[in-house]
Amino acid sequence: MSAIAALKGYRTQFLYSLHRIVFGVTDDYVYHIEGEFEDLDIIDNNGKYVECLQVKNLSDSLTFSDLFSAKDSFFKRIIQVSSTNPNVIAKVISFGSVSDELSDKKKLGQKLKSKGFHDNKIQTILAHYTKPMLVSEKSLYNDIVGKLKTEHPFIDPVIAVELLLSWICFSAEKQIPVTRITLLQEIQRIGIFVQERIKFHSQYGSTIIPLQVKNIDSDNIQLLKEGYISGISAKYEHILAGLDVIRYDKLNEINKAFATNNIVFVHGASGQGKSSLAYRYLSNNYIDGTMFELKLSSNFNDVRDTINSLDGLCKGLNIPVIIYIDVLPDNNHWNEVVKEFSNKSNLMFLITLRQETWNKTLLGEDYSFKDIELIFDKEEARSLYNSISKNEKDSINASFEESWMRFGNKGLLLEYMYFLNHGDKLKNKLGNQVLRLETDQKITELKILRYVCLADLYNSKVNCKKLIDKLGLDSVLAQSYITNLEKEYLLEHIEDSMYLSGMHYVRSEILCEILFDENKFINKTDYINALISLVNESDLHSFLLNSFDNNYDVISLFKEIKRNDLHFSWVGVANILKALLWKGVYDFVFVDNYLLFEGLYKKLNSGWFIGLPYDYSGTMDGTIYNSMRSIFKKMNPEILVFFDELSQKFSPKDDVYQYAKQWLSYLGGQTIDIASNADISAIGIYCFWAGHLGLTNNKIIINNPELIKIANNTNTSIEDISELIFGLESYGYSKEIISSLREFAIKKLREKYTISYLNINGNIDCIYVYNLVRFDVNSKELGGPSNILNDTSVRILELLRKPWVPIKCTLPSNLTSAYGTCALFRNITLLKYLIVHFLRYCYAVHQILHIVKCR
Repeated sequence: MSAIAALKGYRTQFLYSLHRIVFGVTDDYVYHIEGEFEDLDIIDNNGKYVECLQVKNLSDSLTFSDLFSAKDSFFKRIIQVSSTNPNVIAKVISFGSVSDELSDKKKLGQKLKSKGFHDNKIQTILAHYTKPMLVSEKSLYNDIVGKLKTEHPFIDPVIAVELLLSWICFSAEKQIPVTRITLLQEIQRIGIFVQERIKFHSQYGSTIIPLQVKNIDSDNIQLLKEGYISGISAKYEHILAGLDVIRYDKLNEINKAFATNNIVFVHGASGQGKSSLAYRYLSNNYIDGTMFELKLSSNFNDVRDTINSLDGLCKGLNIPVIIYIDVLPDNNHWNEVVKEFSNKSNLMFLITLRQETWNKTLLGEDYSFKDIELIFDKEEARSLYNSISKNEKDSINASFEESWMRFGNKGLLLEYMYFLNHGDKLKNKLGNQVLRLETDQKITELKILRYVCLADLYNSKVNCKKLIDKLGLDSVLAQSYITNLEKEYLLEHIEDSMYLSGMHYVRSEILCEILFDENKFINKTDYINALISLVNESDLHSFLLNSFDNNYDVISLFKEIKRNDLHFSWVGVANILKALLWKGVYDFVFVDNYLLFEGLYKKLNSGWFIGLPYDYSGTMDGTIYNSMRSIFKKMNPEILVFFDELSQKFSPKDDVYQYAKQWLSYLGGQTIDIASNADISAIGIYCFWAGHLGLTNNKIIINNPELIKIANNTNTSIEDISELIFGLESYGYSKEIISSLREFAIKKLREKYTISYLNINGNIDCIYVYNLVRFDVNSKELGGPSNILNDTSVRILELLRKPWVPIKCTLPSNLTSAYGTCALFRNITLLKYLIVHFLRYCYAVHQILHIVKCR
């Protein structure tokens, strides 16, 4: 049975309360946990107190002094409650032995008299006081499990007990009265929840991962410890093994934040202990079955499946369920999930993200939140030192002041922890490991390490098999090389050994400094070129953005692709296209026209975008200032002269698309196989931009039978098909194929939303049946029936509009988060408004992409 760390001493009190309710003799009683008088107050339907129960679980025998104090006591409260409730019974429930001064009324009377109670008060107390009842945690638990097995055979009683205890705790905290009727309702909700959990877990186990308490044997603890103190990325198992340093002040900050909001961000530089802190908070405050980690796909359309799964997860429960998201750089899909569920008060989100991601993320319009920044300063270092020196007395041989000075008086929490545990800086350790490889002439191991660390630094992972082939290695020998590097905590296998990754972003960053920046004989560009064909194609977008950010150029990219005749899947094609679109935006703003944008900002401040010579949104005729020319003539004619002169200096509008056009033109005439469901939306992205940019003459060859086959696959989402149809329409593709795809889309849409009538003829007429059995229409916690029905209707219309609305009416909303936030803008010092407002007038940011001009 899992422990409820956050409840600690309250667990047995809540367990007894649950037992009393489960075995209650009547449905008329109301149970107040943490009641007005005692731990459990039981009240009849006339509002009279029937029982007042004090629950104790002490390691020693319970004595009179445990129930008595001069100011207030169990006995004084008996007098108080009995004055208006003549039939009330006061009782002590003990999970341990009880002294005879409590079980013998005569001795109890003598003790009361010795404490100054008058005879009439003593008589009142003894009249209502009954002999203490001895109980055991095991027997209460087994009784409840047995009852649930008998009366509710379709739910897992062990999970149900834990969730009911959490519900009891929640009811106590919120002072919500409980009855047997509400208990039965909660059991029904738990039944729905468990079934939904089984349903989503079987399908989305790789995306929504339950965090569960489990026993870790001593051998594994030692292995986990070696990795953790070496600075690898934190895992939940590290916290279960007790390897982290508990940061009580930060945990309290998170608690306070959740007291007023259901969305809390923790941000800070990589290596500041964000993941460890988040896992510790979850371990301390939540139980099995109510905490999950969300690992989002890089495919935007997969996010909708995740949202549907989460919707099933939070159905039926009134107790809090928490979702932990560790945001990956350049993946903005998490924001779609949080926006979707921000109104679900019983669904909590704890989100950790790097400081650079936080700085370029705009929040506040769609939901409220609290945020906590982690900064590693001297005071926190002192607290860390005290904790480690207390638990590892033999590992530290210097005072705090001395250790802090030797550390350099600044740095990251991860590095300082390593320094305290090893007596040396992490960079020195990694440098010595690299030096040893160089001294031993481990040329192949060094190449592997360079490839993997550079890819990890650029937020991508390396395909293990492709790397082995690239280096021309025997598979057995290659495995020995990789195993040796794993043992040194330099890299790791991930995702069933298909890919190689660094152990932590900070370690990869330091290793890249050593392997590339401090070695003038190694050309980083050569490794970037090679990695284009080695990294997972789903990571190519992020990899290229980071490469461009580190002075890699588009010319080198095209040379590498042409020289080696590289071929990519549709996913790879789309990700390269998206990266080149961003690169075009970056160069247009910060290379070709930077001074012009800066001049606009100095002249007009936050209204600078009025002077833009182009409208990238496609929603206006001409420019903003031309549409307002008559107004400017009256108010400020000089500004029009400024606008006109400036517009002549801007580089051509189409320069934004120059790299994307090169890529689309290069792909013309090629045949690209359709290998997976993910290729469906990728084809849609390619086709949309090829059509949008007028590059449809040099057509790419699509395998139509395979396209139809995968589109009709049960695992292909309606969202992907909708995006595909939209792209094919833009491309001017075969009307016959588009018609077939529309049939699949309608079929999937009817099945998913139980549509009984659908007519599309200029207007959309749709009648669907909402399954109220799976949704508590009276639940304000879940947003209420009006919200859920409205959201469903809007979603159906959103899915229908892309395959049927004329092309010029909208840009594809899947590009909303396909671009997310761009690594290229990480080091730009110009005010955030300048970037964001410009991007709002480009195709790449969601506020423009969601504009719909429906006829």
